[in-house]
Amino acid sequence: MPSRQKPLATLPQDDLERWIREAGDYVIPSRDLRPRVIEAAKRSSWDRRQMRRASWLAITAGIMWLSLHPLSMVAMRVQSKLRGPSALEFHTQALRSASEPHENLEWCLAQSILASRQLKKADP
Repeated sequence: MPSRQKPLATLPQDDLERWIREAGDYVIPSRDLRPRVIEAAKRSSWDRRQMRRASWLAITAGIMWLSLHPLSMVAMRVQSKLRGPSALEFHTQALRSASEPHENLEWCLAQSILASRQLKKADP
């Protein structure tokens, strides 16, 4: 009948250490083990560094977008206020006014430009 050995967890500390020392002769590392381990560590370190850089880049881009987007919206509103109506808007307004009887298109265009200037002066 084969002898039953105790599981490793139930062995006393001295016996476990003795087994590990005795197994040292059975385990022989290959010649390229050290270079492979060093290369794997370098690759792992490089991968972590790249992931950290990508994370910081994403965080920075998010913060910039969150801070600059509202500013661009305000700038667009201010720009549209400063810019005033376009030529197409002037012509559309003049055409509406000129559709009434006895109205000249050129005169309606001049009136729409003057009205725009008056509104701009009144609204600082």
